Amino acid sequence: MTSPLTPRQRNRSRHVLNAATGLLTAATVASVGIASGLAASATKDSQDAKRAAKAQAAEAAASAAAAEPVRAQRPTKTIVTTKVVAGASRSGTASVGGGTVRSSSSSTSTRASTKPAVTKPVKVVVPSTGS
Repeated sequence: MTSPLTPRQRNRSRHVLNAATGLLTAATVASVGIASGLAASATKDSQDAKRAAKAQAAEAAASAAAAEPVRAQRPTKTIVTTKVVAGASRSGTASVGGGTVRSSSSSTSTRASTKPAVTKPVKVVVPSTGS
């Protein structure tokens, strides 16, 4: 069996194939390097932008805190008044809504009287700012 190519043609095609493989390898390495460089540059730009935004926010917060007025502590006064809120009923009886409630603690039942119960004052504390 004879080869369709002469030894000279065979050597030439081998050298062309080696050169093409080398060029393709170099192009691949260069493109990977370029892509890595672009990704690193984009990451650095993103980090720089975040760092600048944080610095600007911190500066704005510091200037806002410095511009806030100092509030003076003013004296306060507490006023206590006594008001009767509701009268207390006798122990064991109460009349709510016209009905009668009886206590059965003793053998004789106690009936609620129709007289109004004596009211006892209840203290209500209302803080005031004195203005």
